[in-house]
Formats: sequence, structure tokens, C-alpha cells
Amino acid sequence: MRPSKLFALLFGSLVQASQNPLTTYSTTLVDLLSADSDYTQLLRLLQRTRLIPTLNKLEGSTFFAPTNDAIQRYSLWNDYLSFPESELTDNVNERIRQTLFYHILNYTLPSFPPTGGVEIYRTLHFPRIPVEPPSGDPPPAPPWVPLPGGSLNDESQRLRAAVREGKAYVSVDAFGEQGIPTAKDPVSGTNCMLIGIHEVIEPPSSLANIIRGNPALSYLTNILPEAQMKALEITPGLTVFLPENKAWNRLPRVVRLYLESQFSNADLKWIVGMHAAAGKLGYTTRLKDATKIRTIEGNKLQINATADTITVAGSELRQRDVYASNGVLHTVSDLLLPPGSLRPNAEKYLLALNCSTFVELLRSSNLTSLVTDVDAEYTILAPRDDVLEITGGSFPDEGTDELKRSLKYHFIPGRWTTDRLKDGSLLETELVEVGLAGGRQVLDVGVSTTISSKPGKDGRKELYFGGAGVIGDPIEIENSLIYFISHSIEYISALRNGTDRTFRTIEGTDVGVSRQDNDDRGVDVVVTGSGGWDGLHAKLDLNSKANTLTETGVLHQIDTLMIPRSVQITLGNLVRAAGGGTMASLVTRAGLEWVLNGTAPPEDSEYAKLGEGIGWTLLVPRDEAWKEVNLTALWEDPKAVRNLVTQHLIPTFPPSKDDKKDRNKGGKKPRDRLGALVDADENNMPLNMNGETHVTARSSFSSYGQISFHDKGDHYVVGITGARGTKAEEDWAKVMVWGRSTVSTGKRGQYSAKGGVIKIDRVLQPYTPKWWIQYGPPAAGVSAVVLTIVALGFTVRWLYKRRESEPTYEPVGRDEEEDG
Repeated sequence: MRPSKLFALLFGSLVQASQNPLTTYSTTLVDLLSADSDYTQLLRLLQRTRLIPTLNKLEGSTFFAPTNDAIQRYSLWNDYLSFPESELTDNVNERIRQTLFYHILNYTLPSFPPTGGVEIYRTLHFPRIPVEPPSGDPPPAPPWVPLPGGSLNDESQRLRAAVREGKAYVSVDAFGEQGIPTAKDPVSGTNCMLIGIHEVIEPPSSLANIIRGNPALSYLTNILPEAQMKALEITPGLTVFLPENKAWNRLPRVVRLYLESQFSNADLKWIVGMHAAAGKLGYTTRLKDATKIRTIEGNKLQINATADTITVAGSELRQRDVYASNGVLHTVSDLLLPPGSLRPNAEKYLLALNCSTFVELLRSSNLTSLVTDVDAEYTILAPRDDVLEITGGSFPDEGTDELKRSLKYHFIPGRWTTDRLKDGSLLETELVEVGLAGGRQVLDVGVSTTISSKPGKDGRKELYFGGAGVIGDPIEIENSLIYFISHSIEYISALRNGTDRTFRTIEGTDVGVSRQDNDDRGVDVVVTGSGGWDGLHAKLDLNSKANTLTETGVLHQIDTLMIPRSVQITLGNLVRAAGGGTMASLVTRAGLEWVLNGTAPPEDSEYAKLGEGIGWTLLVPRDEAWKEVNLTALWEDPKAVRNLVTQHLIPTFPPSKDDKKDRNKGGKKPRDRLGALVDADENNMPLNMNGETHVTARSSFSSYGQISFHDKGDHYVVGITGARGTKAEEDWAKVMVWGRSTVSTGKRGQYSAKGGVIKIDRVLQPYTPKWWIQYGPPAAGVSAVVLTIVALGFTVRWLYKRRESEPTYEPVGRDEEEDG
């Protein structure tokens, strides 16, 4: 029935009723309610909401009437009846009225219960967005007649009824299931019918609330932003066809990850718009075969209907005609999107896979075209947010040309899958160098295969780009490929010039020059600076490189770089200079980032108990050395990370005058000898490597925590003290280069130890001996002692028995002598 006709019918009935009073022979709904004691509470509600005149003026009506017990169980109505009249503002009454109107039809049913399946009725409930909080405005004069309008585009809310197993139900779903059973047989009056029901019929809620409460739409509920849910709550007259959970499960995993991220709001809004239509409500009774529905986003959904099924854009309609206060909901088996429309680019994948910092840097450098073009073919080397957070990030400052060049260095044209990568190969990057005559800068690739623990199975392939290890498996995105790397790839554009120094330096500090007589070498000119570490000095080359005159002054060559106090070189700086990004990531992963920062350990740390002035030396395997290590498995095992890092971390205490004994051979508090410090300083070593043994941070909880250095003539080697290897010299690591830190945790007296970094060519894996090695010698010793004791016992016993068994002899003639 059209809204205008409904209004005319209601208005006409009221006018006619006012001209023709009811006769004494008519029986109204109020009469029927008054005649049954089960409806006393319902009558009170009608009186409080001032709907008695409305019921009396209806020319035809059907009332699904909740009994007293039903109202008692329905808290909204039951509480309303207990409120004083003075507290009932009109908007409170309005809410109760609208609920009551959902129980009333403005026509009399010819028969009830239904006989032809599910029957659909139009109630007097016209949903509207409620005013919150209720206002104090005076209500209009009764009788209250429902007027067309509201959030269903001038349509009233619908109600269904059906019969199951001989019992009538109202408020059933489209298939006649669920619903509220009737409590009494229908009673007819003059142009009216009264049907008692067991429960109050709750008017349908908004689309947003219905979606939240629908288990088949739980995935959509979880990913939709609150703003989109709000739109589904307040937008009137919507017909929505929403995909059920299984439809989303058929999407690729990375697509779902993106949709689940905080960066997909715009795409989710578009997806919902592709599944929603405004205007005339799309009830299934109106979904005729071959009709088309235009969605909010402008696409058309083709309807195909048969006697048994209805499909929308080829997707099967599952849940049908779920009534809502602002529309109608249908669920479908698939997403209603054109082929290829949900095609996320590399940018969306990176955002979904926790690389938002990398994407933001690309945006700030106007390089988004590298990740937004779905047809472009790139191999993308991306550090994740957690990796950058742990390592502190090593990209240049935002807005600089250096950052733009560094980011381009992380893109390799083409799709380089793991089977195409060869160890030692050089791949051209997106970075074009002017100094290479317009050619592309290259990036080295490292490939190694670990030995599988299972016979007959291939080992895991470990990959490296520019020294950065690959974490996990690559992500394939149509034409592109993403590798997650253990740290950003540092790009050095050019060598940096040093600084000339004189007595008063441009840097602002002084250098000291002293002349010292040396019996062996004659005269030494020693230059000392303001910074660096204790004992740092340089000597002038007095033979060939002294007093070199220039147009602007004189140039001297010294044998050591001088460091001013304004330059703070931390272990983190040295690790980056040594190309040890992987080791830096592991140090931070182990919770020892303070070592890299040059700060004191946390007060509650076990290392804080060692005191002040502690220096730390870190053995840093070159990034190529990690080819033999399963970085993915190591990263996921915090205990293994800590064991490995502490095996490479050497604490050094500052010397003191009472250090008369060498305490560097063990214990939890190692101290270098004063003489060893002097030797190390002369060679700019962070610690003495001339055949010395040092304890590590692992020594406090492992018998194999110490490490030993050996001088091989042209190089040093280092290994784990007491470890029994199987590859002879291959079990040692070769010392490649070293550097000292200028930062210390403080001073102890006049001394401080500042440590440094020693770069080695292989990883020192923490050593744990086999059980027969660990327990074999003690067991053999105990067995030998036991056998010795047993043998000694048998020997003593044998000697004792032998003595007892020997015959004794009396001297000849003894009797005669005694007789005489």
C-alpha cells in the first residue's frame, strides 16, 4: 500500500469515526483487551502512551498482544510502567509507542494462522532515528497516528508469521524459522482481531547492530572501521548484500592482512559501497529475474531469480530479508566485485605487512610510483617497522637527497625469485649514478644453503642483499616481489675528507705536541688530542713526511687519526662502519641496546653490578659470515640470541694500582692488566690480542664463555677457550679490522675502559660439549680410582691368605733339649 493511501485511509477513518460514533453493538480492540485478564498490563501501557484513542479510531486492525507474563519479562515495558508520570517525557513515550505500533496492523487479517507458508504484514511502525537524550518538548495532541516517512523511505516496518508443526509463530525469518509463538487463539471483534503472543516483539535494530550480531558477518565486523559502521547505523533506506565469512577466506592471505590493517579504510568504504544500494528497498519479493540494482558506487548488480534460488551478480543469496530499522540486509556467498578490482599494489602490501615506516619515507621522497604501479616489476628490499625500531633505523634524514638515493638502492628492477639469485652476483638497482655515466648502482647478493638435519632433504637457503640478511620467505605480488631484510642497506655515496689539524684546531679544541727523546729511535714528536680514549696519541713521521710546505701553511703526516672530544664514537657507530647491521639487530634483540648506545646498563641489570667505568668490546662477524646461520630461526629464539650475543661481548675493567695479579683468566669480573692496556693502546686495539684470554658476558653462566686470541704473525685469530672443534683452524675466526670507542660508562679513579669493535670473518657459535666429552673424563677418573682400590684390596687379601697357608717348622732336637 502506498504511503499516501495509507495516510488517507487513516485520516479518513478518523474523520468518519468522528461523524459516526460507535454503536453499542460494536466490539473494539480495547473491549477485547478489557475482557481478558491476561492483558491488564498491556492496557496500562496503552493508557500511559495515550494510544487508546488511536486504537478506537482505526477502521480495521490486527493486534499481536503480549500477555502480562510477556510484559513482565520485557524490561523496557516493565520498567516504564513503574516510572512516575512526571518522569515520562514525550520521547520516552515515543519509544514505547513505536514498539507498540510494531505489534499493530492497520487492517484486519482475513484469517490467522497463515496457511500458505510465510506471510508478510505491514505494521504501523515507521522507524526513525531516536532523539537522545529525550527532550522536554510537549507532545502533539492525541490520537497519535503513524505518519509516513522515517528511515525506511516512507515505508513501514514489516513483520512475518508462519506455522511450524501446527503452531503459529510471529516475527519469524524469511524461511519461517525462529520467531515468537502465539499464546492464545485469535479473537475477533468489529473489524479487528486480537492475537495473544508469548513475548514482546522487539523492533528491528539498525543495520550496524544487526551486522555486529550476525555470526556469519563476524569477519566484516572486525575489519570495518567505526566510521563505516556509523554510516550503516544512520544512513536511511539501504539495501545491503554483504559477503559471509567464507567469501573473505577465499581472498589471498596478504590481501586479508591489508584489509585488516589501519590503512585500508578507504578501500573498505569502497567495498561496502559496492555492496549497498539506496532508494527503494530491495526485498526479495521485488527482486525479479533479470533486474539490475545500482549500488552507491555506481556499479549494477544483475539479479537472477528462479523458483528456488536468487543470485546477485552470480553470488548466491543466503540469509534473506533481514529487517533493519534503516533498511534490509541480505548475505551472499561471494564478494560482489568486478574481476581484478581488488588488486592491491605493493604499497598496500607493505602497509599490511608492517612496513609503514618504509612506505612513509617513500612518500616523503616522492617515490610512491615505485610501489603504486601494479604493472611495474620490482624486487623490493623492505625493513619492517619492528626491525627499524630495534636497530634504531639507519636511513638518512627526511627531505634529503641522500634519503632518496638510499631508498632507490632498495629497489631492484625485475622479479628476482630465490631460484634466480646466485651467490656473489651483482644486481642493478633503481639508483642511477651520475658518476657511472648514467648507469645503475649495483648491489651484491649472498646465497648460502644450510645443511638439513633430516637425511635426503635440502637445507634452507639463506639470502643476503648488500650484507642485510633476509628474514622469512619472500612475498609475491603479481609482478613484484618483497624480501624482508634484517636492517636497511647502507649506501655510501662518496668518501669523506678528513680534517687538517694544528695547535688550535678549526673544530675548536687544542692538540698537544711534545718532544720526547727515545734511545732507540732518537727523537719522537708526539701529538695528543682532546678526545678519543686514554693514551691515544700520534707520532710525526720525521723521516720523509715532515714540514711539507704549501701556499697556505705547512703539512705534517702523523701515523694515527686524532679524535676530538666533540666526536663521540659509540659501539653502534663502529658496528655500522664495520658493516655489522645483522649483529646490531641481534644485540638489540637480546635487550643489550645500551651497549651500542654507549650508555650505562639499566640499574636492575646484572651488568650494572660490575660497577662504573666498564668498557665493552664487541666481536662483530661480517654480514657474509651469517650465511651459515638460520637467521629466521635464531630471531624467533630469544634465549639463543642472548647466548650468541653474550659470547661475542667482552667486558673490560679499567686498571687500578692494586691490580698486582692477572685476573683476566676467569671469574665474573675480568680486569685487563695495566701493561696489557698499554700494549693495546699503542696499537689502537680495544683490548690485548697478543695471546691473551678474556672472559665474555657469557662466562657468568657458562664454563665455555672465555675466548682466546692468538698471533699468527700476519693476523690474529680468536676462538672459544676449551672448545673442542672438528675443523681445526676453521673453528677459529680471523680478526679482520678493529676500532675503539670513545664513549665509556664513567671513570673509576683516573682510568676508564672504553672498549670497541673487532670485526671477524665468522660467527663464534656458543659451545656446548657433547655428553661424552663433558662427563667422560670425570667418569673415567672415578672408574680408575675404583678399579685401583678394588685391585689393592684383592692384592692385600691374596697376601694375607698366602701367609696363613704357609707351614710352620719346629727346630730339630727341641724336645730333647727341653727334657734335659
